Amino acid sequence: MELAETVFIGLGSNLGNRLTNLRFGVERLKTLAISGRATVSPVYESEAWGKTAQPSFLNAVVMFETELEPIPLLRELKKIEQDAGRSKGGMRWSARELDLDILLFGTRRIESSELTIPHLYLTERRFVLAPLNDLSAGTKIPGKDVTVEEALKVVNDAGWIKPYKEGINL
Repeated sequence: MELAETVFIGLGSNLGNRLTNLRFGVERLKTLAISGRATVSPVYESEAWGKTAQPSFLNAVVMFETELEPIPLLRELKKIEQDAGRSKGGMRWSARELDLDILLFGTRRIESSELTIPHLYLTERRFVLAPLNDLSAGTKIPGKDVTVEEALKVVNDAGWIKPYKEGINL
């Protein structure tokens, strides 16, 4: 039996029924978790990042323990995105039904052509740091020598973000 790792997955949606898309993602992520249990942050609405001329996003973060290794987990996330209607090979930072990103994977640091952990833009995105902070403010970001809470306090992201009126009930 592999050792379990705590992972944090960022979810985003700005096409279709955004909240339904996030709920679909959470339900599918629970199937990758040990004993099917996960914790989900409050939902936030935010301005699109990168390519800003598109609808606003709903964002959340899910935390769970998994026995999957990072690359197999990434492949499962891609399948979930496709099952939610996302096209393969879409343009970077474009509108999408569901986007799933590995933000943190235990204390691991990975830099490869396929995957970077912690997520490459983690400390630059308020819409990721805010829900991550709700789940685990004191977690140290590997390689950054700051906690999630400290990174959120100093993030240089001018995009707007606000709590969303509805959440995801597990």
